[in-house]
Amino acid sequence: MGASKLITKEARALIINEIHDRGQMSKSEIAALIRPHCSFDPVTLQEQAINRLVGRICRSIRDESGVRTVFIAKGRDTIVNVETSTSITLVTVVDEQLKANIKGLAASEKKTSLRKQELSGQMSLLEVSQLE
Repeated sequence: MGASKLITKEARALIINEIHDRGQMSKSEIAALIRPHCSFDPVTLQEQAINRLVGRICRSIRDESGVRTVFIAKGRDTIVNVETSTSITLVTVVDEQLKANIKGLAASEKKTSLRKQELSGQMSLLEVSQLE
């Protein structure tokens, strides 16, 4: 996902720094940070809402066992049903998207697991020091 056109790069950087520095925030707190920097175009917002709806509908299409079958080909204006598509090119595009998503999720999961271990270690050390 690219940078938002609703706010300037500078405002986005300030907001990202705040999120980074605080460690955790509620969505409403982040929305409050964004709100003063936003400018809206109703036509653009309507098109974005329609595109989000297209995505939600496509993501909801699944086979009998609950496996998703329809994807939006990244960088193209094409919806691909991997069960019925006859284009190896489009199925390959979707396959590569899924592989990239898996790699990204695996990296995030690894980072989260390591942080969880760090925090568990801190808690264990804290509990031991309190017992002494």
